Amino acid sequence: MLQLPDTPQSESHGHSRKPVAAAAAPDTWHETLKQLAWLAGAAVLFIDDLNRKVAQWLVDHPGFVEGIERFFKALPRKAWEHAAMQGWYIANVAPFESWAWAVEGGHALDNRMIKYLDDAGDELAARALALYPERAAILCVAFDLHRAENYIASIPLLLTQVDGICAQHLNKSYFFAKTKRFQTSVKDLIEQSGDDLTGAFLSAFLLNTPLLATIDEAAKAGKTRGPNRHGILHGSVEHLDYGSKVNGYKAFSLLCFVAFCFDLPSVKSLSGETLASD
Repeated sequence: MLQLPDTPQSESHGHSRKPVAAAAAPDTWHETLKQLAWLAGAAVLFIDDLNRKVAQWLVDHPGFVEGIERFFKALPRKAWEHAAMQGWYIANVAPFESWAWAVEGGHALDNRMIKYLDDAGDELAARALALYPERAAILCVAFDLHRAENYIASIPLLLTQVDGICAQHLNKSYFFAKTKRFQTSVKDLIEQSGDDLTGAFLSAFLLNTPLLATIDEAAKAGKTRGPNRHGILHGSVEHLDYGSKVNGYKAFSLLCFVAFCFDLPSVKSLSGETLASD
C-alpha cells in the first residue's frame, strides 16, 4: 500500500515563528497608498492643466465650436433627407430620435418605421382627420384600406390627397408637379419662417425623391426606394407591382408628413401672408 511521506512537524521552542509577510504588510500598504495619492494628485493637476489648455484653444479657434454646432444642427436634417430619398417621410411623423433610424437606412429603416406606424398609426390618422375634416370621407377610406392591407387601393388615394393638401396651402401648387412655382412657394415658407426646424422639415419638399421621379427614372432605379406617383397614377406597365406593404407604409408616412407640416406653428403663422386656400 502506497504510503504518503510524513508531514513535517512544526518546531516547538516555546514560541511560534512570526510570518514575515504579515509583519511587513502595514509598511507595504502605507507606501502603496502614498504612491497612489501622489499619482491621483498628479492626474488632477494634469487634467486641470489640460482643461485650461483646451478651453484656451477653443477661445482661440471659435470657428471649430461653430462648426461642431452647425454639424449637430444639420445632422437630423441630413438624416431626414436621406430617409426621404428612400421613400420615408419621417421628420415630424416619427419620434425625434428617428433621425438615427434614417442613418441606418435600408431594411433596418423599413422595419423600424413599419413597427412604429403599426403602433402609432391610429393616432396619426386621427390627427390628420382632425386637421382636414373636409377630406375625411376620402381619408377614412384610405386609412381603412391601409389597415386592411389593401395597398393597391390605399396608395393612390393617399397620393392624391397629398397633392390636394399641398395645393390647398401653396397657392394651388401640387406636391408632385415639380413646378417652379411650387419650389418658390416652399423656399419662401422656409425663409420667412426663420426657424431652423421648419426649414429642416420643409426641405424634404424640395428633394427629387423616388416619389417625384419620372416614370422612366423610377423604373431604371429598380423601384427599390419607394413608390413612384407618376407610374402608379398613370397606370404604367412598369409600375403595376407598386402595391407592396412597405410602399403602403411609405405613402401613409408621406400623407402624415405633409399634413403635419402645414400645422407647424411657424407655418400657420404665415397663413395670412404667403399661403392661399383653394
